[in-house]
This record gives sequence, structure tokens and C-alpha cells, in this order.
Amino acid sequence: MALHTFFFTAPEELARPPVGLEFNDLPTGPQGAEDEQAAAARRAAACTAALDSVFASCGERHRERLTIDNHVGCVFERSPYCHAVVRGHVCAVFAGEIAAWPGHDQVQEHHDSFVRGDPLPVDDDADWLLNFYASFSGCASLDDITEAALKALSHVSGSFAFVVYDSLAKRVWAARDAQGVQPLYWGVTEDNRLVFGTDPQKLDGCTPTAAPFPAGTLFASHDATLCHSPGNRGWVIRGEHPLPGQLLSFVASKQPTPHKRWREVKAVPRMDAEGHICGAVYRVSSEPHLEKVTSH
Repeated sequence: MALHTFFFTAPEELARPPVGLEFNDLPTGPQGAEDEQAAAARRAAACTAALDSVFASCGERHRERLTIDNHVGCVFERSPYCHAVVRGHVCAVFAGEIAAWPGHDQVQEHHDSFVRGDPLPVDDDADWLLNFYASFSGCASLDDITEAALKALSHVSGSFAFVVYDSLAKRVWAARDAQGVQPLYWGVTEDNRLVFGTDPQKLDGCTPTAAPFPAGTLFASHDATLCHSPGNRGWVIRGEHPLPGQLLSFVASKQPTPHKRWREVKAVPRMDAEGHICGAVYRVSSEPHLEKVTSH
């Protein structure tokens, strides 16, 4: 397991896949009728099983795991380049190498603290992420939060992939650096759990397979939903909100306007080994041409 590796999993009703996926074949049967206690037990068991599987494949020396609400969690190999933290009702997991966050020059601040003999100003980048997320608590609307987040991410210097989960807002944020230096993948498993990870081999339970998370974008879920994996046809979604989540670029547009500051994110059809469409991958419109993505 590499020193930049993490795995994150959340149950079906807590996170939305992005706009543009099929909206049919909704699941029916016992799950729709189960009571709240049974559903909680099922989610907890599924989370534990997913984390146990990945945890067992990690090196014993550095592997760690965190859970929140008993049904959301992550496994990671702690290093200077990969860490996670839970603070109250928010969890963050991070991989990469950051030289400067907006308003914070990590290298200079650490150097100055070392010279003075003071503690480091921030323990690690996962701690900074929680501060970053908390800074939006005063924003008036979801649109204000999103715009502020995109602006901040566009000024990050370095490579990164992260996931933030808020158990009160039932919100998942995930992002990857604009150059795509830090790998990140995502998908839905056969038991309908939404997963993110930096090592695609740790996401082999996805159907059809985990897809690359698009560089230079922020995924922001909102509202409760049901995220369903109907086998080789890709993701199926259902929810109360007309939009099943947002996948937004934080790469500045070459010709910005007051209503269009960021480049668009485009869906690219995803093909399985037999040439059938089985979902989509996404890319910022200015990215180099993606190689054909296949499922095995």
C-alpha cells in the first residue's frame, strides 16, 4: 500500500453520484420496507465489512481506520502524505503534498515555527481541511458555500485528493488537484455503498469498476438519496432534490464572465469490455483527451 493511499466508504442514502447518470431500475424489495433500526444495523455491518477487507490488505505498521456514525468510515496508511481526522461530527481524509493552502504558506509557516521552537501551526492537512470546511458555516446559502470552496481550491498549491464528510448535514465533499497528480477513484459497490479511494485495487467491489475521479473538480452531495448499483449498467439514483449532486470544476475559465467563472465538466460515455455503455467518466473541458475507459 503506497504512502498516499486511503479508502472512504458511505452508505447509499448519504451521498449522491453526479448529475447525468441513469434514473431507472430503482431497487425494490425488503430494503424499502425495513425499519430504521434494521437499516442502521445493515449500514453498520456493511461499513465494517468494507473497512475490514481493505484494512486487512494494508501493511500493519502504518494502517489506521476511522468511523463516524457507525456507517461511514475510512482506512488509510498514515504518513506525512496521508492522514485523516474526526472532529465532532465532521471527518476528513487527505492524500498528497501541499506547499500552500489559501492564506497559509505551509513551507514558510513550518520553517518559522521550527526556528522559533514553536509547535507547528497545523498538525496536518486533514486538520486544515476541517478548518477549511468550518469556515463556510457563516455562508448565507449553498451557492455561496460552493463558490467560496471553488475559489479556495483554485489557489491551493500542490497535489491532493480528499474526502470530507459531515454527519449532521449528511454532506460529502471530494476533490482532486487540477493537474491530476494525486490519483483518486470513485464508484458504487454491489451493496450500494459509495466509495472513494486512491488505489483502484482497493475498490474492486465496484460495478462495473471504479472510475477515475476527474482532476480539478469538487464533488458536493446534498440531501438524502438512494444510490443504487444495478450491475453492469452503472449507477442508478433516486432522491428528493431535482439535482443528484454537483460535480464542479475549480479550474478558471479562459474567458470568464460574471456568470461563468469556471470551466465546464463534461461527461464521457464509459464502455465495458463488450463495448456497451455502462455509465460515464467526467473531465474538465480543457483537460487532455482521456484514454478510452473500459470495465473488466
